[in-house]
Amino acid sequence: MRLLKLQDDGELSLAELASNTIPRYAILSHTWGTDDEEVTFKDLVEGTGKTKAGYRKIRFCTKQAASDGLQFSWVDTCCIDKSSSAELSEAINSMFRWFHNAAKCYVYLSDVSIGDSVGNGLSCQRTWKPAFQHSRWFTRGWTLQELIAPTSVDFYSKEGERLGNKNSLVQEIHETTGITVRALQGSPLSGFSIDERMSWAAGRETKREEDGAYSLLGIFDIHMPLLYGEGRERAFIRLQKEIKESLKDELHILPRGTETEDDSQNRASASNSGPVFNGYISSRYVIPGTHVAGGTVNFNFSENATAKRRCDEDCFIGHFKRARVTHRPRRDRGPRQYRRGDSYKPDNNDDESDYTDDGDERSSEDNDEGGSEDNDEGGSEDSDEGSSEDSEEGSSEDSEEVDPESESDGRWH
Repeated sequence: MRLLKLQDDGELSLAELASNTIPRYAILSHTWGTDDEEVTFKDLVEGTGKTKAGYRKIRFCTKQAASDGLQFSWVDTCCIDKSSSAELSEAINSMFRWFHNAAKCYVYLSDVSIGDSVGNGLSCQRTWKPAFQHSRWFTRGWTLQELIAPTSVDFYSKEGERLGNKNSLVQEIHETTGITVRALQGSPLSGFSIDERMSWAAGRETKREEDGAYSLLGIFDIHMPLLYGEGRERAFIRLQKEIKESLKDELHILPRGTETEDDSQNRASASNSGPVFNGYISSRYVIPGTHVAGGTVNFNFSENATAKRRCDEDCFIGHFKRARVTHRPRRDRGPRQYRRGDSYKPDNNDDESDYTDDGDERSSEDNDEGGSEDNDEGGSEDSDEGSSEDSEEGSSEDSEEVDPESESDGRWH
């Protein structure tokens, strides 16, 4: 990590530090101006850039840090060598962690002015609060993680006057951004659904279209390489794929019995009976614990099945990337277990009402007629016709292959 250091003579220098030797530091959050206004890494190395408009923000950050007892600071415009694609990729993938680890985060609002107002009284706040809630800072993509990640966030006007912090202004921030108060107060992001976290980024803009996806890496605690030029749509497709993979990894390491109600919104619960397939089969749901790779297949065709839900990304999360069901019992067989290749034949002691469709009970007349016909016609006709019907129906049904991933609607793009 590269940090700015304020020298005793007031000059700034850059310090390269290993991850295990990083001191306490302050970090700056701001909105970028035009490229020729911002001070770059090259400008600091060559000792130029002091005349640029962006130098004012850097001086503000380092001086405020010094007043808070911090000698080191980090500013994205000049602490990243953007001529190195490897360094840029590492910085973007580490950005959320760097903001989270900062002792102080200063939000410099260049479009909010306190004017001639002095103090934090109600009369003073009336002059800048409307401008605060309409600040451009709340519309940028990168500032989302810069708001959520740090523990301590202080807001400053363009004159360098402190307006308040994330806690004192939490209601105004919530009303402006739509981010729930719990998230603003530091609740773990894993406790919020994928859709809710995605909604926080709605309406935010980035200078480069791919950054709309890259700026969310820390929000979902994932890492992926940067491919500038791939376009916004492809970047979000890759982001969606990485989110799915991370959820599956969490499912593999999740101890049994530790799943919370919030966790269940993001991932399918682990079953004691084997792999789980949470997807569609002929518009019906498969109950938890269904074996999708050998053994028996237990189906529940009730509309009120306990597993009637979908994952956030509308696809299965389980132990297999693609699951095929090669044998499916007829609906009138009910939620009983069958082995592959078995033909259906009820036991003499079975109640035929158990095998009716959707739980409807057959009339006593149907039961009487069915029983007499079975006794008169004999077992040979049952075995010949039953086996042929089962084989024909089984082959037609076995030919159906289910692709759970076809349900993905790409609604995150």
